[in-house]
Amino acid sequence: MGVKGIGVQKRQQYGRAVLTIIRKYCEKHALDMDVDAAPALSNFGLGRKKPNLAKGRAFELFAQGRSIQQVAPVINRAKSTTVQYLCEYIQEEGVDDPTPWVNSKTVQEIQQAIQGVGTKQLKLIFDHLNGKTDYNKIRIVLACLRNG
Repeated sequence: MGVKGIGVQKRQQYGRAVLTIIRKYCEKHALDMDVDAAPALSNFGLGRKKPNLAKGRAFELFAQGRSIQQVAPVINRAKSTTVQYLCEYIQEEGVDDPTPWVNSKTVQEIQQAIQGVGTKQLKLIFDHLNGKTDYNKIRIVLACLRNG
């Protein structure tokens, strides 16, 4: 509704279809879907970013071994954003073990798929797993493998 020219009627007519297209694109390209619009830069070009308190809190909770399902409501973010924060936490902290967030059997299956198709495209891994493992688990395992 924040897009100029989109009113109630267009939202009702096209909203679900447009959001479905955006969601699929974001999943395919591993993009975060729960983001705020980019802040406008000041006239002085300062453009300083405010600290992301939700991300900081998520990092604290992940360090305590909390699950995505536990963290998302605490930081008031969508699951997709919480997974993105987890992947950033994994990268920044050098975590190489995904089992606090993905069960070991699924980790092994994902690792075998990666050996078969590589790490270039999430979709190839997802398809190799016959669509039975969600993209978020694949992202988490990949983030840990990059640290290994």
